[in-house]
Amino acid sequence: RPKAQAPTDATRAPHAPPNLPFAVVLTNLLAGRLIMTEVEERTPLEAVQKAREIWLNAIKQSDLDEVERLYRWALSSKKNIETDGNDGSERPKKKAKQGHCGLDRSDYINASEKFALLLCQSGRCKKAKKGLASIGFTCRLAKRVLDYPDESKESDDSSPNKDRKQQQAPPCTIVDKFLSQAELERLQSVFESTTANYWTSHDYAVEPPSPYFSYVLSLEQIETNGFGFIGELIQKVLHCPQLAEKFPKLPNTRYVEMWAHNRPHASGHQLHFDSDDEGRGGVRNPIISTILYIADGDDDIAGGPSMVTN
Repeated sequence: RPKAQAPTDATRAPHAPPNLPFAVVLTNLLAGRLIMTEVEERTPLEAVQKAREIWLNAIKQSDLDEVERLYRWALSSKKNIETDGNDGSERPKKKAKQGHCGLDRSDYINASEKFALLLCQSGRCKKAKKGLASIGFTCRLAKRVLDYPDESKESDDSSPNKDRKQQQAPPCTIVDKFLSQAELERLQSVFESTTANYWTSHDYAVEPPSPYFSYVLSLEQIETNGFGFIGELIQKVLHCPQLAEKFPKLPNTRYVEMWAHNRPHASGHQLHFDSDDEGRGGVRNPIISTILYIADGDDDIAGGPSMVTN
């Protein structure tokens, strides 16, 4: 999926006034009126839900522009809820505003977070600052994480910490072309399609996310029973010279846990530390964690890079 980019002048929604961190100002442009007329037929909550649906399936910049328009409208909506008087009188219905721009507080905060992320990913981190502060944020990930540079345009000398990087060994290593073409195609046949048996059999879902599941195999089982193709891949990891050099404790491995995900780019993945059984009963970090990508990096379905911290 494409990273979010700032919309062009022709499609950019007007900037919010200082006293409304997430607001939209309607213009007199005919196109603008047509867009907002269509949005106003939805409730703010429906607009937020539609924005997220489009974002998860976005394939072009105009999709992301529409996501931004929907979030801006929902977060600045002044729609009210009509309520009846409860004192038994014949007074007419009065209008009671919901807590936050036509959204309840939980939906408002969730939509605000998503909209701020969209701004940050499109080079507008400063514009997201006030809105994030208004919902209690005091810090966020760096611009280089949320709006990472295009590797094809980044030179080797572009990093301000180049000298420091040369002095410190990275906490990870990359093994490109780890899989043969036959191995890659076999894994793609099993995992790439969202309708593949692996996903449907586990009732896998992105939003709301399905419960976490994984498989644990002992090396004794693998050495005794082989475990077919998966067993072969595990042995390939364990006997990879590049990994053995980087992680000298690799030969001490006794168990292997494996799981998979199939998510659109916009869904992301939470920051976490790998630990046996999610850290229950004490943190037990693995000797090595591996991430194996089976999507072609040049395909539209490829997501963003993984971030590894030391």
